[in-house]
Amino acid sequence: MLPDRQDVTPENFNRLLLGCSVNSLPFVVAVQGPAGDKLEDYEPDRIIGFALVGLATRGLMGSYATSGEHNGKITAVVRREFRRKNVGTALLDVVFTICSPIHNPIRGYEVVGIFEHRGDPTYWPAERHPRRFIHLEMDYVLPGGTSIEAVEATDAFQWIDDYLYVNFQMSLVHHDDLYISDRRFEPGWFDRLVYRHRCRADGALEMRPEPWRTRIQQNVRRMAVIRLRKASSPWSL
Repeated sequence: MLPDRQDVTPENFNRLLLGCSVNSLPFVVAVQGPAGDKLEDYEPDRIIGFALVGLATRGLMGSYATSGEHNGKITAVVRREFRRKNVGTALLDVVFTICSPIHNPIRGYEVVGIFEHRGDPTYWPAERHPRRFIHLEMDYVLPGGTSIEAVEATDAFQWIDDYLYVNFQMSLVHHDDLYISDRRFEPGWFDRLVYRHRCRADGALEMRPEPWRTRIQQNVRRMAVIRLRKASSPWSL
């Protein structure tokens, strides 16, 4: 569940895609059906989920040009009828493969297209990716309880905590209790969990030149498109 009362309309989807594209941030889409040769082949009803990497810290006016630009924030969205079928796992696996050189890919999907401007480094392997991500963070929302300890004793917490650590080496760094109020869902109050993955060891944090500053065209949309094969992981998301 996202703390957002707006639907992901095609217009909002394209706005998110363009924001990632012009800032060399990965945007991955899972589709059903045959592969296409161009971005326009993928109509909204064929998209079953997507994941993107934003910045953990953006400027006061929403700018991507901040001193925290090497720390990514992952958002993953899967259509309700496709949840718990490894769609989310596949999307996260692609994101981590792009952003973290220490991640061991899970696979279980095929990349059917990467639509990018010639020379754009957005989907280069993690070792060569120009952003040189140091951390990746992701929020997860759980139903609230009488205390943080009570929530962390639930099966739901244990499942997500194990899942993120085993598959993506993400550890819980913060737990906000009763962080979100949403009366559309029971029990109405929800806790926010913040998980973090360290992409590089201390000795590998040297910064590289930032080619995306000059090479990105403002009106070009770029994304990676994947399709699932038969799941090979016992975990599902």
